[in-house]
Amino acid sequence: MRTRTAAPLREDDVDVVAKADRLERLLRELHAASRPVSARALAAMLQVTDRSIRSYVKELNEGQDDDLIRSTPSGYQLDRRVYRIRREHAAGRTTHRSLDQRGRLNELARILLTASEECEVFELADRLCVSPSTLEADLGRVRLLLRDHELRLRRHGSYIRIDGPEQRRRRLIRQILLSPVDDELESDRHRTHLARRRELTRGVRSVLADNGVVLNEYVLLNLCTHLYIALEGYPIDYSGRAAYDADVLTIARAVTDWVSRWSERSLPDSETDFVASFLAVSTHRNADGEGLDPAVLDVVRDCVLRLDDHFLLRLYDGDESLVGLAIHVQDMLARLRAGQRIDRPFGADFQLGHPLVHELSVYFSHAVETALDVEIPCSETDFLALHLGSRLQQLMDAEQQVTITLVVPRFGSVADDAVRRLNEGLHGLAVVERLVTEIDPEVSRRPSDVVVTAVDLDVDPSVPVVRISPLCTRSEVDAVRQAVLEERQRAQRHQVWSALVAFTDERLFVHTETRLNRDEALRTCHSLLVRQAAVDDQHLADVLDRERRASTAFGGRFAMPHSLYMDAARTALAVLTCTRPIPWGDHEINLVIMMAVSHRDRAVFRDVLDELVRILSDPAGVDALIGAGTSYSRLMEALRELVIG
Repeated sequence: MRTRTAAPLREDDVDVVAKADRLERLLRELHAASRPVSARALAAMLQVTDRSIRSYVKELNEGQDDDLIRSTPSGYQLDRRVYRIRREHAAGRTTHRSLDQRGRLNELARILLTASEECEVFELADRLCVSPSTLEADLGRVRLLLRDHELRLRRHGSYIRIDGPEQRRRRLIRQILLSPVDDELESDRHRTHLARRRELTRGVRSVLADNGVVLNEYVLLNLCTHLYIALEGYPIDYSGRAAYDADVLTIARAVTDWVSRWSERSLPDSETDFVASFLAVSTHRNADGEGLDPAVLDVVRDCVLRLDDHFLLRLYDGDESLVGLAIHVQDMLARLRAGQRIDRPFGADFQLGHPLVHELSVYFSHAVETALDVEIPCSETDFLALHLGSRLQQLMDAEQQVTITLVVPRFGSVADDAVRRLNEGLHGLAVVERLVTEIDPEVSRRPSDVVVTAVDLDVDPSVPVVRISPLCTRSEVDAVRQAVLEERQRAQRHQVWSALVAFTDERLFVHTETRLNRDEALRTCHSLLVRQAAVDDQHLADVLDRERRASTAFGGRFAMPHSLYMDAARTALAVLTCTRPIPWGDHEINLVIMMAVSHRDRAVFRDVLDELVRILSDPAGVDALIGAGTSYSRLMEALRELVIG
């Protein structure tokens, strides 16, 4: 966020502040670019000379071991690894990286949902590094989230807990855990690098196939996750080397050579050693995991199920999903019992960037230690995080689709034909993640988003159920498609509502009966955001500049002013309701929602803006909000009714 002072500035100070703004904008433009940017293009963006751009780059690189901005024949390019390290070092000098408001809300809900006993309010405040008053405000938001999942927050004195059905708890915790990490770079990777991860996986699969090696797809994903992380700046220093067959080393070298050519980034020799060690324990000549001790698989299955129960996840998806992890555990046990140790591959950077994955691996390690009476060092825990993190990433990617459990009893090719018809008829809107072929199934323990069944179900799985015939006709596929579309819309509405709950509260709301003009209304909303440390003084000028370019008022008596820059300290929504209409260009406005958006929440800006404009385009919806706008609680109730229905 651009740093400015509210006090009057001398001419020299103005120059310093303007330069700081340009340096920050230069970094922002390079960070958003997917390829090198020429000095001329950057100069045009910042409205300076090419010479100034070269001077800025030199200043940003000066006095550092590694260049932050690299000069290439095609232009300047940001070194994202150096950028991330500098940001984390800067954050470490001021605080130990506290959660933002949305992250804190998710963490608070997660703690309460997974707690085995009541939680004490003051201990929670200390754990989240916030004041008791801030925690009380967060608990109010948690209550709003719980209501949509038929859960309740119970409290007596200073002790609180969440009550409600297990299935509802599972659905909410999955929504929380699978939301993108509130980290700027990680959010960018999630949006822009998915295609590259898939391309990497296809390439590695092809190289292995050319060398006569076929990996279980889960194991292949684990390997490619590791290689992708290495390319992102976390190469491994694998010191636990062992003697490998010449064929294994040749194949490992073929893999790392291809990855280096594909990425145009050299991998160190240690990566070849790691791939060799990985292949030595992960290569199968069949899908059953040849060489895997069944006793180890039993332990891993039990530990993963305990992990699922503790965190309300669905990492376990049959024994096939555990083969790679179980073989790794088996090899790890052999290393530990032989006294071999490996260096920690990622260190604190990985833990900070992937706190949930780290927490999962720590819990899993503890379960394995208890079951097998071994002590697992941190270095091995990091390797386990690769396996668990890759499976978690599968779930996150799958969240973009509606998942289906299909229940069709096995009879010839009937079940397989039903899967094919659904996958073809849904055109990527949903995926059949689970096929149940028993005549008397129990599907309520881990239901998908939608259950499609050709038999009567004894237990209501608490999700939409579509009844079909075993032959799954075209009209039945259409019925499933309709249920999928309704589920996608439900999920989208809940996502928007979750963002609204997270980004506004009573301190960001004001109702007035005083007649205001447009600029007075903007200043009122801006002051709410400033008092909550969401924006600086410059934000108002940015909002006014945006307003001058085109009005943010819509025909339905509402306006949604915002800055062109997504550089708020944190994302927040300030809400102003007025009894007397505000003249706003050609409109008269009774509801103003000012959006301040941080860089990492750009997707929120798009989703919330589109959904709210769609909802408020209905005059009846605006009338309902304005009628309830005399108090924050009534307004949120009316907004919830419009969003959730």
